[in-house]
Amino acid sequence: MRPRSGAALLLTLVLLLSGCGGPGSASAGSASTERSVTVSQPEKTSEPDKAPGPKKAPSSKKAPVPKAPEYPQYRSKTDRDGDGVDDQTDILANVKAYIRTEPEYRSVYYASGYPEDGYGVCTDVVGYGLRHAGYDLMALVAEDIRANPGDYDITTPDRNIDFRRVPNLKIYFDHTATSLTTALDDPEAWQGGDIVVFRRPNHIGVVSDKRDPRGLPYVFHHVGKRQKRYEDYEEDMLPKWRKHIVGHYRIG
Repeated sequence: MRPRSGAALLLTLVLLLSGCGGPGSASAGSASTERSVTVSQPEKTSEPDKAPGPKKAPSSKKAPVPKAPEYPQYRSKTDRDGDGVDDQTDILANVKAYIRTEPEYRSVYYASGYPEDGYGVCTDVVGYGLRHAGYDLMALVAEDIRANPGDYDITTPDRNIDFRRVPNLKIYFDHTATSLTTALDDPEAWQGGDIVVFRRPNHIGVVSDKRDPRGLPYVFHHVGKRQKRYEDYEEDMLPKWRKHIVGHYRIG
């Protein structure tokens, strides 16, 4: 065998170092050069949170107030004072006029019977309404007490004050007025100008022609010093006081 030249030796050395040439060098080279390649999957990224949209401003529209049922207003067939206005209408109008004076609550005795100084109590609402429709309760109650003394719990009658006491007025209306239902299941049976009496506490008022969404009427009454304005005297009280209603009357 001839000795290899320097160039040949150099080429052989390069091939050996690079893993190429010679028997078995291919497999050895493959083993030394193969690499496992892992294909990385792109990372899943969550979508950025969406910025909240502008908040909706609360609606300024208020829910519609239910309309009160309408019932025909009762008109009586009598006109006691002959002013051309029937008694039922007259009584209601007089009560409204009295309430517009915004009377202050005070219970005192008046030698004249009727208060004329801007003060009053619950019975004065009724007394004023009837008086200016031709019914002088001071005189009428006194007459009924004389005619039916056993029906009244009175030891010594006093016409100046007897007509301003609720129990006496209830007895008088039992004798002289039309007695109506005290139940509230028929709102139309309650008409403006009617009189309503309560027990525990003793109280009295005049039915208004204003009605609540159920159809029940408000009541004009005078119960205490908290009442300062017209609307304070006209209240939706029948549902709250239903257990205390002991009389419902109509005059004329």
